[in-house]
Amino acid sequence: MFSKRIIRAVARGVRDSLSPSEADSRSWMVVDNLLSLDIACANSFFVYMSKGREVCTSGLISKLLGAGKTVAVPKVMDSKIMEPYILTRLDQLSAGAYGILEPNTARYEGSIDVCIVPGVIFDARGGRIGQGKGYYDRFLSANDVGISVGMAYSFQVVPKLPLDRNDALLDMIVTESKVFRR
Repeated sequence: MFSKRIIRAVARGVRDSLSPSEADSRSWMVVDNLLSLDIACANSFFVYMSKGREVCTSGLISKLLGAGKTVAVPKVMDSKIMEPYILTRLDQLSAGAYGILEPNTARYEGSIDVCIVPGVIFDARGGRIGQGKGYYDRFLSANDVGISVGMAYSFQVVPKLPLDRNDALLDMIVTESKVFRR
């Protein structure tokens, strides 16, 4: 089996080869698929801020806010910790750690019903390989999250990934065409 570093590099290359219009079109299909699920009825969401060719989350965030949902997004506090910060409008964001948009609002102190997690590649068992810093693995293990959900393009889901004991498994992966449940 290949190392995570190699898997990450290959998967990132495939994802990043999408044209902007293809990424946008596929992202909307993933968002629509996610919003058609029962989890869309939840009250509070923790949503990653997308960068580059990741499944875009700004449309999801706009739809959740428009539906009156509580939305929190990550703010990196140091090299190991990110925390949820409340978001009520997309114009409350500015460039933060790693060039990812972060909120300039207050820390969110409530429960998180649904946690939307990024990844470079996922597996059908709920495994994921992210950027390699471990922020989401630590966040999921340290916080009470109702359901953890990965958003991915269909080509980002493989049968099985090499996982470590610190890798948090997700409850579901949502793509343009399918939902994988653990």
